[in-house]
Amino acid sequence: MELLLYILGFTFLGSIASLIGGLVLLSRRELVGKISHYLYSFAAGVLLGTAFFDLLPEAFEEVEHLAEEGVIVETNIFLWTFIGIIIFFFLVRFLHWFHHHDEHFKDEPKQTVPLIVVGDTVHNFIDGLIIAASFFVSIPLGIATAIAVAIHEIPQEIGDFAILIKKGMSKSWGFNYVFTRGIC
Repeated sequence: MELLLYILGFTFLGSIASLIGGLVLLSRRELVGKISHYLYSFAAGVLLGTAFFDLLPEAFEEVEHLAEEGVIVETNIFLWTFIGIIIFFFLVRFLHWFHHHDEHFKDEPKQTVPLIVVGDTVHNFIDGLIIAASFFVSIPLGIATAIAVAIHEIPQEIGDFAILIKKGMSKSWGFNYVFTRGIC
C-alpha cells in the first residue's frame, strides 16, 4: 500500500507542476511563441540525460547483479536501447517521407491537434508505467525517475499547450485538455 501511495503521490506532483507552468503561460500569450521550441529541446534533453546517465546504468547494474546470483539473464540493455533509437529514427524518416506541406497546408491545423491529443495520451501513459516500474525496483530510483519525468513533462506539456494555441485552439480548451487530463 505504501508503494502505491509513493507512485500516485509523485505522479500527482508532476501533474501539478505542469499545471502551474500552464497557468503561467495563460497569463502571457506572447511568451508561448517565443519559448515553445526551447521547452521541447529542454524536455528532450532531460529525458535523454536521465535515461543514459541514470536509468540505463541502473538497469545494467541490476542485470549484472542478477547474473552474479546465478539468474540467467542474457540481455544487452545498451544494444536494445540502440535498436530502439534506430527503429524510431527510421519511423520518423518514413513518416516525413509521406509528409508534404504543399498539398495539405489547409488541413494542417486539423491534423496537428489530433496528433498532439493521441501522442500525448500515449506519452503520459508510458510515463506513468515508467514511474511505477521504477518504484517497484526501489523507492529512491522511483523518486529520481518521477522527478526526471516531471522535469521532462513540464516543458513538454507547456509546449503542447503552446502548439494548440498556435493552431487556433482557445486557451480554455487547450488548458482543459492538456493540464486537467494530465492530472486525472
